[in-house]
Amino acid sequence: MSDKRPYFSVITVVFNDKNGIRTTIESTLNQSCKDFEYIIIDGGSTDGTVAVIREYEPELTVFVSEPDRGIYNAMNKGILRSTGEYLIFMNSGDRFYSPCTLSNIEKSLYEADNPDLLLGSTRYEHQFFSKIKKAKLTYLEMPCGHQSTVTQRRLFNEYGTYEEKYQIAADYEFWMRSTYKRKTNRYIVCYCIAVQKMDGISNTRVFKSMYERFRIIQEYGSLKLLLLGTIRIVSSLLIIFARKLFRKTHER
Repeated sequence: MSDKRPYFSVITVVFNDKNGIRTTIESTLNQSCKDFEYIIIDGGSTDGTVAVIREYEPELTVFVSEPDRGIYNAMNKGILRSTGEYLIFMNSGDRFYSPCTLSNIEKSLYEADNPDLLLGSTRYEHQFFSKIKKAKLTYLEMPCGHQSTVTQRRLFNEYGTYEEKYQIAADYEFWMRSTYKRKTNRYIVCYCIAVQKMDGISNTRVFKSMYERFRIIQEYGSLKLLLLGTIRIVSSLLIIFARKLFRKTHER
């Protein structure tokens, strides 16, 4: 193997997802750009996921299967084992938008003079429809999904890895920690980077995500940002309750 550092580190974390992991692996290995290392961190799966990964092991740079303390602990393990200049998290079940995605990203990074962060669009696939969410510069939430965020290694070296006390919003906490009121060079592209399947998030996780985001805004934000964040969270809660009330009314 060459001693040259790869341009990209693609990191996949997985736990008990034997169907989704194959999609993610093949999407990654089929990229036309080959200047990347591929790291898979498995949380000690018992459903056959490990057997699927073993099929592709000769093409993997790192494969670890051991218990972890959650998704962000697994992602931190991937960061610590990576060597690439830019890191991309493409977790199990997610996939690159096309075989040319890494090549497009490489070209954009060169054109933008190697920014700290490159942010792209994400296509979310629901059971009956799909939608594309474009990246936008905001501090009230993540500017885009972490699957569509390309992060220069320097940011992790300078600001640390993901804060594991947050189970859902640690990526948002890192976004605030590394960019809010800092001279971080961000570059937004108009094309899709990732496709994410939306299998449905329980209300408990939605509420927990809102609570974690509120705590993060409290920690990093100004009074104005805290006020805007509170309005956003209250509005989201009202929408959720309105939808539940609508369903109950029509079920009668």
